[in-house]
Amino acid sequence: MRIALTIHAGRIAPVFDTARRLLVVDVEGERVRRHEVDLSGVTPLERAHLVRTAGVDQLVCGGITRTTQELLEAGGIRVRPWVALDVDSAIRAVSEGKSDTMRIAISAMDEGLDAEVDPRFGRAPWFVIHDPESGHVESVRNSSMDRPSGAGIQAAQLILDQGASVLLTGRCGPNAFGTLTAGGVKICAGATGTVRDALVAYEAGRLSPSDEPTSPGHVPMGAGPGPEAGRPGGGPGQGRGRGQGRGQGRGQGRGQGRGGGGGGGGRCGQGRGRGWKGGR
Repeated sequence: MRIALTIHAGRIAPVFDTARRLLVVDVEGERVRRHEVDLSGVTPLERAHLVRTAGVDQLVCGGITRTTQELLEAGGIRVRPWVALDVDSAIRAVSEGKSDTMRIAISAMDEGLDAEVDPRFGRAPWFVIHDPESGHVESVRNSSMDRPSGAGIQAAQLILDQGASVLLTGRCGPNAFGTLTAGGVKICAGATGTVRDALVAYEAGRLSPSDEPTSPGHVPMGAGPGPEAGRPGGGPGQGRGRGQGRGQGRGQGRGQGRGGGGGGGGRCGQGRGRGWKGGR
C-alpha cells in the first residue's frame, strides 16, 4: 500500500493545498519505505496530478479544498482529510486500518462545508457532521432551535446521538456545556467563517477546547428589555391656580391648583393666584 501525507514539523500539515512537503510511504507488511517530495510553488491542481501519477492509494492530510478532493477521488484515491496526528501515528493508523480521528460537529446556518458557522449553538438551524476517517459530510437539522426553553440541552443530545467527539461553534451556554462535556465531547468555541474555515482553524490549532461555558444561561425567546425600557416618561404638566383674598387695609390671598401632567411620568403643574387687595 502506498500512502501520501502532507507534513510539517513532524505532523500532518494543516492544509493540503499549501503544504510544502509531501511524504510518500510504501507499506509492505513490516517493511516501511519513505521518501519526500518538495511541494514549494506547486499549485493545488499540480499537486493532485502528482499524487495521482505517483500511484498513491490513500492521501492523509489536514484541510483540503472540495475541488482538489473531488479530483483526487475521481482518480481512485481515498482522501482522509482533517487528520490531526503526528506522522508516525498517522502511518500506523492507516496501515493497520484503524480509525484514527473523530467525528466533528459544527453549528451552521445552512447545509454543507461552505455554509456559514452559526455562533449560537442551541439556536443553530443546522449541524454539519464531518467524519475525518471516511471524509463523509452530513448535515443534520436542529429541530429544537425554536423551543422557548431547553433548546441547548436538546441540541447537545442531538450532537451526542450523532457520535461526535468535538464541537466547533461560536458560543455555548452552561446547560448545553454540561450535557456535552458529560458525554465526552470537546467544545471549541470562537469558530467563525464557513464550516470549512472552522475545520481548517481547528486542524491548525487555532481552536482549542474550552474549560467552561462561553455564554450566559438561558434567556427565554422574546425576553429582554425593549428599546424604551427603563426610560422615564416625560411631559409638561399643566395646572391652573385661582386665588382670592380679601382683607381690610392690606390683605393678600394665595391659591394653589394642581394639574395632571400629560404623558407618563409627567410633572404636576402648579399654579398660583394672587388675591386682590381691598380696603374699606
